[in-house]
Amino acid sequence: MKKNILLMLLICAITLMFSCRRQNLTEEFDKTTSVKNSRIPDSLQYLVNFLVSRGEKANNITFSGLDSSFVIDNDVFMFKKDVKLAMEIELGNNSLNKKNLTIDQLISLRKSAVRPDVIGQRQFLNGDNGNPWFVNDQFIINIKVKINATTPSWRNAAQLAIYNFNLNSLTSITKIKIREVLDGQNVTISETGTTNANSAVIADAQRPHYAITPPGQYIVAPGSYIRIYNNHDYFTLAQKTLTITHELGHVIGLAHTNGTASDEMQIAGTAASDSFSYMNSSLILDSFEGFTNNDLIALRTMYPKTIGNWELLSGKATNISIGHNNDIYSVGNNVTSTGDYNVQWWNGSGWVQQTAGGWFGNGTATKIAVPANDRNPFWIDNSKQIYSMGYPSPITYPGAEALDIATNGDGELYVVSTEPSSNGYNIKKWNSATSAWENISAPGALKIASGLNGGMAIIDNAGNFYIKRENTSFFYTSTQYINFKEVALNGVTGLQGHVFALGGAANANGDYQLFRWTGYDWYNVGATGYTIAVDNEGHPWLTKKNGDIYRNLSL
Repeated sequence: MKKNILLMLLICAITLMFSCRRQNLTEEFDKTTSVKNSRIPDSLQYLVNFLVSRGEKANNITFSGLDSSFVIDNDVFMFKKDVKLAMEIELGNNSLNKKNLTIDQLISLRKSAVRPDVIGQRQFLNGDNGNPWFVNDQFIINIKVKINATTPSWRNAAQLAIYNFNLNSLTSITKIKIREVLDGQNVTISETGTTNANSAVIADAQRPHYAITPPGQYIVAPGSYIRIYNNHDYFTLAQKTLTITHELGHVIGLAHTNGTASDEMQIAGTAASDSFSYMNSSLILDSFEGFTNNDLIALRTMYPKTIGNWELLSGKATNISIGHNNDIYSVGNNVTSTGDYNVQWWNGSGWVQQTAGGWFGNGTATKIAVPANDRNPFWIDNSKQIYSMGYPSPITYPGAEALDIATNGDGELYVVSTEPSSNGYNIKKWNSATSAWENISAPGALKIASGLNGGMAIIDNAGNFYIKRENTSFFYTSTQYINFKEVALNGVTGLQGHVFALGGAANANGDYQLFRWTGYDWYNVGATGYTIAVDNEGHPWLTKKNGDIYRNLSL
């Protein structure tokens, strides 16, 4: 069943120092809204009324006298001065708002000056200020985070959370860039040293807020603070990392995936729910394995990045294999009398044909697998025999026939054999110590790709995709029900965002959609191909059914 997600944009809280006139504002909002919250001092009820008028639920708001902030849903907060300023701007009374613009007008001007509203066709739930807000480009491309956490595990978790926002799966399609700094920060991550009155609260984060730049222009900055409480110091490092990754999502404008507040809106292209999203309101997961398909859609929609074009390379090929020192071979499309194809080596600018005799035997194959540096390529031919380069003649691997072949950065050799198994054929591994093949514990397969430390991905004869993380068992990725045809992964970095597959219905040219494994489900890259390879940096290379060869060095 297809997994869905609901990601919400936060309506920005506005941060500026100012001189307010509370009495006038109190009277204004007491006339329109009167909501009594027993957890808020009477002197601040008018601010609660304002927040309620802008879509918040009164019973979800608490007040922290420690730093004079309103905490919403036990997870995000706004300083009292931010709420006051929001009221000033809404009424056109702030001295910095010289044109007496409403919040709607300010947002509209900012968006027209920065970029078009890519979510403009969505229905806004708040008529007063329901436009989506985006952190300004000058911040989002260089968010600087200072980690003031002193507990080693929380500090480590914060660093790993920053790393998560630098995964290639995200940075290749969005302009988001987050890094750790020692000073000059936009965001500070700190431990409060206290417990939260709500024992369920792990941490909270400030929403995006207004900043002002000369000459008096409003821009949107990321939330400035993430606060960690003592309530859950016993959490594992993985759980703490997920927590800080979640709070960084709030800092750049994401609300809870499963949120329902009226000041939130669904991002175009995402759907109703996703139990794997890192932005769910409760810690459903035990760790962060990646941004889901719809997490990526949401962040790409909010902060899109121009992706480089696919580069058409010279020559023709039926498939490509890339070794772990970026040693690249392909099987060409010149078929021989034996049903094999010419073998080619990429010299950086073109393909060099491998001649018959010597290292590559007769210079033909149907599929190649290139291992790590200083190890020779393996290949299979049309008669399903298995070889590797050798001199004066190729090395043979008797005892099995192969339908597909794979190797990894460790130089291990795997094949999809011709021995039938449920939904495919047995996978075998060459044991160099015994010079014999041995079956591995795996579902039946038609296609195979291998990574470091036993990481592996396979496709069975029904088009189902299975993946095996390092030193774990294979598991079936049941989401989205895509019928897969080809799979490739980067054997150097394992499964960290560099697993690609081709599948879905073929187009008029006979090519399939290109998908990227997120760690939970599949993200449609928006390209098509017939076979796939991945280089050392995780960039995909495609061959088309007509033999054309493409690569994209920006993905």
